[in-house]
Amino acid sequence: MELMMMNMIQQQQAMMNSRLHPGRPPTPVLPASISKTSDTASASAPATGSFLLPNICLEDFCARYSVEPKDKARLEKMEFHAGDDLDILGPDDWKDFGGFMALSWSRIKAKNQEFLRDARLGLWNK
Repeated sequence: MELMMMNMIQQQQAMMNSRLHPGRPPTPVLPASISKTSDTASASAPATGSFLLPNICLEDFCARYSVEPKDKARLEKMEFHAGDDLDILGPDDWKDFGGFMALSWSRIKAKNQEFLRDARLGLWNK
C-alpha cells in the first residue's frame, strides 16, 4: 500500500515538473523500492537511510513549523507535499510561479529539512 502511495507521489511530482517546465522532456519516474524492514522499523531507523515519510497534510506541516499564511498559500499553489525535494526547483519554479522571495524560500527549505529530520527521528509517528 505504501509503495503504491510512493509511486503516486513520484508521478505527481513528475507531472508538476512537466507543467512548470513545458519545453523540457519529462523526468522519468522510477518505482519506489520495497524495503525489507517493517513499517515501524523503517520509519524509526535513521541509520539505514531508508524510512517512510509520514503522509501529513499541508495544514499540519504549516502549523507545526510556523509557516505564515501567505507562504502556505504559495505552497498550495505549487502543490507542495512535506518532504518534497525542493532542491530540484529553480527560481522559475519557486519565485516566478510560486511567488516566493529568496529569503522566504530559504525559510521554507529549512522548515522542510526540519520536517525530514523529525520524520527520520519518528517524531511524526506519535
